[in-house]
This record gives sequence, C-alpha cells and structure tokens, in this order.
Amino acid sequence: HGFSIRLTGGPSNSGCLNNVQQGGEGWSDLCGLFFTAKASDEAITPRGIGTYVLNQNPTTGIGIRPAQYTTNMDVNPYTYGDIATLSVPHGVGFVWATAVWEVYWNLVNEHGFEQNFYDVTSTAGNIKAIQLVVDGLKLQPCGPSFLDARDAILEADRNRYDGANKCLIWEGFAKRGMGYSAETSGPNTRSVTEGFDLPCACRAGGLETFEVSCNPSFFDTDPGESIEIICKVSSCSDSDITVELSCPNNPPGISCSFIPSQVSLPAGEIRSATLSSNINSNQPEGLYAFEVKATDTNNNMASSIINVAILDGPDAVYDDNLGAPKCSSVKSFCDSYTLLEGRAATLGPELNTPNTLDDCQDGTLGIYKDDESIERIFVHTVDGSDLVAGAKVKIEATVWAWSTGSADSADFYYTGDASSDSLDWIFIATRVPPDGGKQTLSVQYTL
Repeated sequence: HGFSIRLTGGPSNSGCLNNVQQGGEGWSDLCGLFFTAKASDEAITPRGIGTYVLNQNPTTGIGIRPAQYTTNMDVNPYTYGDIATLSVPHGVGFVWATAVWEVYWNLVNEHGFEQNFYDVTSTAGNIKAIQLVVDGLKLQPCGPSFLDARDAILEADRNRYDGANKCLIWEGFAKRGMGYSAETSGPNTRSVTEGFDLPCACRAGGLETFEVSCNPSFFDTDPGESIEIICKVSSCSDSDITVELSCPNNPPGISCSFIPSQVSLPAGEIRSATLSSNINSNQPEGLYAFEVKATDTNNNMASSIINVAILDGPDAVYDDNLGAPKCSSVKSFCDSYTLLEGRAATLGPELNTPNTLDDCQDGTLGIYKDDESIERIFVHTVDGSDLVAGAKVKIEATVWAWSTGSADSADFYYTGDASSDSLDWIFIATRVPPDGGKQTLSVQYTL
C-alpha cells in the first residue's frame, strides 16, 4: 500500500486512493504476483492470493479473492462490469489486477521473461510490465478511475517505450471490459459501461487515417438545458495528422461547439475534445440526430452520429390493467418522467401508487429524498433506432439512495410479456449506487 498510495498524486499526497473505483488492493496483489513469478509459469497458470490465510494449497487454492489470477476466462471470468457487485476495495481491486495481469502476460509473451527482477536494463516483458505499472502510478490523477489508471499506463508506454506496446496494453484491458469504448461517469461509481473493443490503430483492417467516436452517443435532456460530451479521435495512421471537428448539420435549436476544435493527433494515438451543446428553451419534444465530423488537412473525413431526445413530459402513460406506466408508442425511447416521483401515498406522494405489476406496496417509513425510492425510469436504444426486438437497449433508473448508497442495490430484469399472469423475468444485472442522494443507475441488454 505504501507503494501505490505514495506514488499516486505526488510525493506529498497520501490521500488519493480513497475513491470507490481504485485498484489499491489490486496493486498490492500485483506486487506479490510480479515478484514471485517464475520462468516456468504460463499465462493460464492459476495464482491464488492469501492461500495461507485459509490453509489452502498454495498451488491449487483460490485464496482470499473471488478467483485465482489467470488469463483463463473459465477460471477467472471477471470483467469491468463486475465491480457493481464486488466489495470495495478488495473486490474492485481484484478486477483491476485481473486486467493488468492480462497486460503483463501480453508483454511477457511478446518480449520474454527475466528472472532477475533487479535488472532494470532488461527488455523482457515482465520488467517492462513492472516499470509501466510504477510509471502509471506516478502519472495517474488523484482519485483515479480504472480508465484513468489504464490511460496512465498507456501514457507511461508512450513516455518510456515510444508507444511500442500500446496494442498489447489495449488488448489486455479490452479483454476485461476496459477497452476503447468503455465508459465510467467518474471514480466513485460502480455503474460502468464495458467496452471490449480496440482503437483503430490496433485493429486489423482499421480505417485508413482516423476515426471519431462520441460518448454518450445517445442522451436525453430537457428544453433549455446544456450538455457536454467527450469525443475521441483515434489515429489509424503511421504519421502525425491534424483534424478539425465540426457539426455540419446540427438541427435548428441545438448548438454545437468543440474545445479544442482542432486536434493534433500523433501517429497511432488517441486525443479527446469536449463537445458543448445548448438546447433552446422552446425546442419541441422529439428525437434529434446530428453528425460530428472530423476532417484532416488532406480532406479525409470520419464522422459519428449523436442522437438526443428532447423530453418535455412523460412518453409513458399509466395503464390501469398493468397497474404501472407503459410506453405510449413505439419509438427510440420511453420515459416515465414524473409519473414515478414520490413514494407511497404519503411520501411525495407518488401518483398512482404503488406502480407495481403485482400491487406490491411501497414502504411508508423513512423520509422521502433521504431513504430509498425509484423516481424515474428512462429506456432508450443505444443507436437511436426504434425499441424493437434485437435492439441494444439502455435502462436508466433515477433513484434516491440512503446514506452513502453502499447498503442499497437495484436489480434490473426484463420479460417478453409484462401482462402475462406467469411472468418470466430474466435477470440483467445488479447496480449499487455510487453515493447517497439522487443517483442514476444504468444497464444495457438486447431487447
């Protein structure tokens, strides 16, 4: 812990690893794994941590973590999204170390193994991995998310090895859900979006020059609001380029600007810009799409589509037969808006309480907006297409969580027929609020 705590945030700051999404325990595990590795080990060799504490066989025991460390997904299937249900810091730290262990073995398989850990001049993969982890700790911000820590290791590789190992690093993180399109709203959330993809510079058959992507690619907002989106430009080229970002066909009433609007893109690297958009206060409700375009000096172009739903009231309506709101029509999104605000008939109160299919009543104890309640459910497709079978869908639930939120959890399910007498609900995932108060929890599934 002294190793990771004192290197993160500068030499005079020892309070930078207290956030939810941090790898403190994982870095400690990695120290043990790194310095007890043998030349005879293989990537799929299972390594348990703390087996002696449980009086387990040091070779076959699982130890004190959810699984052994190995690149074998059958033995250790954990990925980024699993931090939603794992403990902090030990469980989430285990997921971080699992991803770095993938990177370690990619480097060892490419560059070989050196048993003399003190040989800092060695070009062996395990020595490179140790050095990149140490450098990454120094580069990452105070209170890093897993994606911040990933990016710090990539930056360390650029600084020390001229980016020669970037694709090996990306492949390791992508295997465990921390790839190019992975998203997190910050270092204190356990509700994340996994990404198992690679930047175009690391993909076979990538684009000729560059590509652009914006996250989120779909968002909902009210008239008169302002939003910010991060757009990434990824180089697929062997030479440095400069690209100009613009929104050539943004809808009337929705502005678009970038900071910076011109991005200098080193060969094979990724850079980001912030898209700011203002929505007119009288903008009509509906689904709008606009294009983000990147153009280089040779007039090569890449683009990404952003869909925005302007909401000015519920798209769902209360159904007496169901005893709960339902979508009023088939389109790309459905929003309960204010229909679920409140709890029970006395706390809020909630309109048409209890808004449950089985007439399960809300509890009446506690304080509204202090204790638990579900305020809003917003369902939309990821790409802005209609809500039809086969579409990739995101559910966003706005809730009130008690205290720090760590004692609460929300289970997400879906079914093919909510009106059926014998409901066959299929579990999607559990989400734990990252903090107390008003929080938005989300999951994705295929409709």
